[in-house]
Formats: sequence, C-alpha cells, structure tokens
Amino acid sequence: MDSLVPKYKYSESWGGTKSYFVKLEAIRHYLMGTRVIVIDPQNEYRAITESLGGQFINLSSNSKDRLNPLEISADVALEDDARSFLSTKIMDVFLIIQVMLGKDKKLNANEKRGILYGIQKMYERFGITDAGYQMNAEDELVINEDFIMVGNSNQKMPTLSDLDTSLREVKDSSEVAKELEPFVTGVMNLFNGETNVDLNNDFVVFGIRDLEQSMTDVAMFICLEFIWNKIKTGDKKRRLIIVDEAWIMLKNESSGRFLEKVAKTARKFNAGLKNDSPFTQ
Repeated sequence: MDSLVPKYKYSESWGGTKSYFVKLEAIRHYLMGTRVIVIDPQNEYRAITESLGGQFINLSSNSKDRLNPLEISADVALEDDARSFLSTKIMDVFLIIQVMLGKDKKLNANEKRGILYGIQKMYERFGITDAGYQMNAEDELVINEDFIMVGNSNQKMPTLSDLDTSLREVKDSSEVAKELEPFVTGVMNLFNGETNVDLNNDFVVFGIRDLEQSMTDVAMFICLEFIWNKIKTGDKKRRLIIVDEAWIMLKNESSGRFLEKVAKTARKFNAGLKNDSPFTQ
C-alpha cells in the first residue's frame, strides 16, 4: 500500500495501529473506486482528505458547513421493515430528539405520542403528507396509515426552528421543546438551518473535533443519519462508511440502535460500515 500511495506515510496523527490500518483500508477502497465517507471525531482524516482531493466538512460553531437533520428525500429506497420513506424519517427524527435529550431522559407514553404528532404536523406544513400513530399494548409505535409522496426535489425543508414551533403547539411535547432550546436558539444550534454540503466527492469526511464535547454523540448520530439517507437514494454506487470512535454512539441506546441498524442493512444498498474501535461502551 505504501508503494502505491507514498505520500500517505504514517505519522503520529494517524493514531494507533488499528486506526492506522483502517486509514490504509480507506485509501485502498478509494483507489479501487469505492466512495468513502468518514465520521471523524478527532479530525484525524483531514490530512488524508486534503491529499486525496476529498471533501472535509468541518462541523463546529464557527464553521459555515451545515447539515439539516430534518431534510428528507422522496427517492430513497425503503428499508426492509419500513412502510414508507417518510415513516422511516419520522422515526429517525424521533431518535435524534432522544439523543439530544440525553441518555438519562426517559419519555413517557404521552410525550412519545406528542413528539410524533408534532413531527407529523411539521412535515404537513411543508406539503409532506401526514400519518397517524398509535400505541399498542406493549407501548410500541405502530403506523396506522400510509404516506403519499413528497413534492419535488426543490421543495423547502423544515428546520429545527419549525420542529420547535410544532412541538410547542402540542401539549404533551411542549415541555420537551423547552429542553431542546439549546439546539434551536442556544449554543448548540449548529444543526438549525438548511443543508449546504453534499456527498458528491468520492472521499468525504465529517470532522467534528471542534464541537463542544457534549455535542459529539448528537453530531455523530446526525451525520450518520444524513449519510444513510443519501445512500438509500438507490444509485447503487459502492460506498464504505467509517465511524471512528464508534463507542461514543453506543453510549446512548438510541444512537447505538441506529448504528446497529446501519451495520446490518448497509449491504442491501451496496455499502459497508466499519469502525476502528471495539463495539463496547
């Protein structure tokens, strides 16, 4: 590998032995025509990205790079257990809210109903169809009707400000909205705005080292959810997702469950997921 890419010699910034070999694997896949996408909590991939002519997306309070976690596409392929593209997105937004609230926050059944209804009404306001939800006897969420399509690709998408407004209008989710204020108008409002980045480059890295430490797990989850929705557009291009320091996501049940889902389902969409940390807390 070093003979193929002599300018990517090992340096201390490449981390430990396992991290070093994961980086070499990323370069190897890239040279073989695979699109590589990395979630990088320590910005260890920045030098490699620049050497390869890749795209380094710097997510921080001072950066102009933005991801909108509420953005949705109508042309995504369905996952095996999904009734519609929008039902999946609503559940993903619900999980994002749970991660934002923190692993110690336990939502009761009424709060869950309120949040889901608030998300549904938010998308309705943007011309994206609604659906009802109900709780079964085991307190699990069940979709009770189908969705229709999103309009066109230029459709305006809601932001966290719109979600905040919608949640406050629902009695059972109004208190939850107050707890989410730091992500809407406070110091953690990085993800409140329109997406201004894309994944068109063949080597893309999301660097989140410069974020506040309390934002790391939220940022990793939002990045992975954003990547996952782009992959599901069904273009069949081969992709490798690398989640560095994956144990951070596993500390939260919601983000850990999402990471596991992507790992199990990626092959269906001609993708693979790799991490360079053991799957332990």
